[in-house]
Amino acid sequence: MACATIISFPARAGVPVFGGRAAADPRADAWSSAALAAPDGSPLRLADIPTPLVFVNLWASWCPACLAELGPLQSMASTLGGATVSVIMVGHPANAKADLAYARSRQLPFPAFAFAPGTPAAVVGGAFGADAGGHFAVPQSLVFGGFPRRLLRSVTGPADWDSPEEAASLLEMAESMRREG
Repeated sequence: MACATIISFPARAGVPVFGGRAAADPRADAWSSAALAAPDGSPLRLADIPTPLVFVNLWASWCPACLAELGPLQSMASTLGGATVSVIMVGHPANAKADLAYARSRQLPFPAFAFAPGTPAAVVGGAFGADAGGHFAVPQSLVFGGFPRRLLRSVTGPADWDSPEEAASLLEMAESMRREG
């Protein structure tokens, strides 16, 4: 499903939220308890990542919009990755093995994860922003910042992540998170 809806918290068209307090989003709570697993089984939680920002791309290898977004994500990760922004991909829960295999075959410059075995369905659905029927859209990109992690920005649908405007926005958010300490 390709969609181009951009959601910011609180809603201000085209303006990412950072610094201060963003409006509550139920996904932030789900992500705080979500355990991810790398292809080798090693665990990860967002709180384990030391960079000011964590960019999480929720995707599926069967999703054309997700695959189209890989190039811009790779470019963005090469430009901003490292000490500023950590980019990770999290595969669709119903397709995680195939997603991880696809990511490995592409030799992406950022890691791909799946939800750890045994992660409660409510946590997975909450992390993806599922509706009452358990449906959610991919791709989704979530930007988390600060410690404890809080959701700063959410984009549903493909985006031009390697544009100068996106880079400037992410760098501004990262600097804000550094100032907050």
